[in-house]
Amino acid sequence: MIVTDVPFYVIDITTNNEEADKYIDCFNIVVGSELMLQLKDLTIDFVNNKITVPSVAPKRSQASPNMCFSSNMNLLSKGIVQGNKMLMNIDTGDASYGSLDKRFFENNKEYITTHCKLDTIRGAGIGGVHISKCYRIQNIELELGNSKLSVPEMVVLLENNTGGVLYSYQCNLGLKSLMLFRKVRFNLVDFVLTTFE
Repeated sequence: MIVTDVPFYVIDITTNNEEADKYIDCFNIVVGSELMLQLKDLTIDFVNNKITVPSVAPKRSQASPNMCFSSNMNLLSKGIVQGNKMLMNIDTGDASYGSLDKRFFENNKEYITTHCKLDTIRGAGIGGVHISKCYRIQNIELELGNSKLSVPEMVVLLENNTGGVLYSYQCNLGLKSLMLFRKVRFNLVDFVLTTFE
């Protein structure tokens, strides 16, 4: 397969942290939004550790889309967490199960404050380092694509760490949650995300 006109970077992602750098060699390529759009259809198989791209991209159908890109090219998908319909940011750079924002807390405050453990999390990235108050919610029900499963844990944030910006999505879905599915298919012709248990 030859893909043209896809912007890419060649970068050194070593961290100068001996423990972290032990795992860097597992990254050969990071598949970003631009490449996914060119490939048009790809399935990530977490059981067999492979990405499959069909030899012929699917034709546009009448399927209702359940995903889109944000203005920053973040991949967003419709989903349901604990009965709450919401837009989720598919964040494969988040190595946790993910987080739910303050709106989820406000909608489920009574349950969360009586059934969940208060905690803090530390985060770091381009925006700097921050410590956030949160609740840890256990065995939370997630519906994504056409599958439903239980996520062992998610963090429910109590404050907005985005400099006053309220994102359109309520859930940052981390890689650990995605990996609970056997496979995840991204059809970027119809913009349909499908999951397989």
